[in-house]
Amino acid sequence: MATWKKVIVSGSSAALASLTLDTALPVAQGGTGATSAGAARTALGVDAAGTDNSTAVTIATGLGTPDYITISGQEITPSVIDLANDVTGILPSANLDADTAHLSGDQTFSGNKTFSANLIAQGNVDLGNATSDTITATGRFDSNLVPSTDSARDLGTSSLYWQNAYIDAITTTGNINAGGMISGSFISSSRDIHIKDLAVSASIATLSAASGEANIPSFKTISVAGQDDVVADADDDTLTIAAGAGLAITTTAGSDTITFANDGVLEDLDTLGAASADGEFIVATGAGAFAYESGATVRTSLGLGTGDSPTFTAVNTGQGANELYAMNQNVRSSDSPTFASLTLSGDLTVEGSTTTLATTNLTVEDRFVFVATGSAGSNVDAGMVVQSGSSADTGSALYHDINSQRWAVAKGVTAEAQAVTPLSFVSTITTNTTAPNTASGSYGIGEMWVETDTQDIYIRTA
Repeated sequence: MATWKKVIVSGSSAALASLTLDTALPVAQGGTGATSAGAARTALGVDAAGTDNSTAVTIATGLGTPDYITISGQEITPSVIDLANDVTGILPSANLDADTAHLSGDQTFSGNKTFSANLIAQGNVDLGNATSDTITATGRFDSNLVPSTDSARDLGTSSLYWQNAYIDAITTTGNINAGGMISGSFISSSRDIHIKDLAVSASIATLSAASGEANIPSFKTISVAGQDDVVADADDDTLTIAAGAGLAITTTAGSDTITFANDGVLEDLDTLGAASADGEFIVATGAGAFAYESGATVRTSLGLGTGDSPTFTAVNTGQGANELYAMNQNVRSSDSPTFASLTLSGDLTVEGSTTTLATTNLTVEDRFVFVATGSAGSNVDAGMVVQSGSSADTGSALYHDINSQRWAVAKGVTAEAQAVTPLSFVSTITTNTTAPNTASGSYGIGEMWVETDTQDIYIRTA
């Protein structure tokens, strides 16, 4: 038994002219939840003052009560401010001008304060009262940073370092301790310089024996013609010299020597020496041995005649009894030919398990595409799957659901799937001159019915 619900749309002949409710429509559904004005105001949280301008509004005074109120559309009559009860402390109203606030004594502000003009603080200034507080200075300093006591203040700590310091000159009467690299065109100090990791890109004029040696040359970049540069981009980089094909590398630690030599085939060819005459061929005469032979000797060894028209006693294509296969272009089932284009005047039957069409556009002249022809006895779901997402051979499907006998859509469907769970059904529309009844409909919930005489629209709900 089918159940149909009429759809009310603007302009329909079934437009709602009036509505009568047995009970008040609740607030959650767009109503007031009441049957009287007073009860409606109570349900909506509106007091009597919100109805007109005739009701008096009283603002309470005294400590702990609100000191402002905003009412739109109401006439408010202010009363005299009681400074004894409404104001605490001293209110020097005579000293309040347009640009300056005069506050005496200690002041505590609990919230954020923003000053749009210059801020001048006379006296000592404390910024932050805990190590968790941070200070951000977006502006730039226009004065010297001078400590209050000589040699008593530090920049950073042993565990919190400043990252980079961009300074034109450094003058120090104490030691310079560096845990990384000190880089500069000229570094001079009257005291000790302690360097953890020594990296030198120029000559060192004077360096104590405890820290290193004088005049240590080094290369950061090794350039090879036609190749990428080899760059030492870390202090512990290692230069590796690898032997390519046909080369052998021998190192001698005692003499600090690296020797490159021919190896393998190159070594065997090196023993051959230079050719004695023009037109000679290099021919292998054994394992690890080569020799020069004339062109005539090579042709004889290969069984070729002389000149440009050699004579063959036999032709072997490797096809056994089908020696002329390569000439007559017969295609066998075991072959995998490649065609630039192919036109068939007869029927094409593909019996493989998978047929792949790697084309940009597929044009089909036939009026209908018949799928799932081999599933007449199994009744499987079938349709079209469009690749979507990153999973191979998986996508969104428009298919015919065999259980409901309806067209449906689904996601995450594989090409090999036989049973698919529908995500949604495709809605169908039936047109008729009469309204639907309990026996109307062919597919199920979601069907639409249009009564053409009245232009009423129905949706099946059960």
